[in-house]
Amino acid sequence: MSLEDLHTLGQSVWLDYIRRHLLRSGQLAALIRDDGLRGVTSNPSIFEKAIAGSTDYGDAIARMADRSAGEIYEQLAIEDIRAAADLLRPVYDQAQRADGMLKLVLAEEPLNQSPTLWRLASQLAAQRGLRSLPPEVSDYIDRLKRERGL
Repeated sequence: MSLEDLHTLGQSVWLDYIRRHLLRSGQLAALIRDDGLRGVTSNPSIFEKAIAGSTDYGDAIARMADRSAGEIYEQLAIEDIRAAADLLRPVYDQAQRADGMLKLVLAEEPLNQSPTLWRLASQLAAQRGLRSLPPEVSDYIDRLKRERGL
């Protein structure tokens, strides 16, 4: 049974993994185009493993050597998320916003305690215009901003 067969049966298969090589090699594009992948999820742990466990990011990290580790992480994550979201855009449009998204999972506690994760979530929301976020997510972000005086 293929991913397309599963979609025909009402199931949307999302990949819980992202890594720069997957993006640059064309593998993610092929999974979306040829196999019917409907979305991607990621989280800080997935990014940490991708960055620390491969050579995919070495050149980019070297170019940002004057930045803090948090700033480098943010930039790398944003670049990968943008690239994946761009690849998923045709699915998003075709599915009328029901699929074709990249979901960045941020646990509430780390988001509340981590300025790096807070900036990452805020930047991504601003850059994507909160188009695909449900109202409760933008309400949550607004509430956290008020609580933290941001």
